[in-house]
Amino acid sequence: MAKTSRKQKKPRSAEFWRKHVDGWRASRLTQAEYCRRHKLSAGAFYHWKRRFLSHGEDVSDNTPNIVAIPVQQITVKEVQQPIILHASGYQIELSGDFCQGTLVKLLETLGRFA
Repeated sequence: MAKTSRKQKKPRSAEFWRKHVDGWRASRLTQAEYCRRHKLSAGAFYHWKRRFLSHGEDVSDNTPNIVAIPVQQITVKEVQQPIILHASGYQIELSGDFCQGTLVKLLETLGRFA
């Protein structure tokens, strides 16, 4: 009886693995998941990835990029009690950021009613 033999696998080239390493980088998958989906040996994949790294090639490990975001410094103002004025029978509450010009106009107007 003839023995059934498995197909001999051809060794895969560096170019084959480079394409897969680049494909993995673009996929945003984990290395293990990429290998499963493409029916690749995870050990061989890791070997080739390390080999490319040792030759100074840029092979990322899919870690997210950190991006600096400029942040404006925020000054916290101390909360002040409102200023309360009594004029012409009216009570006026003013916060710390009131407009003086508006206050003058208001007092002039209230003075006409007095």
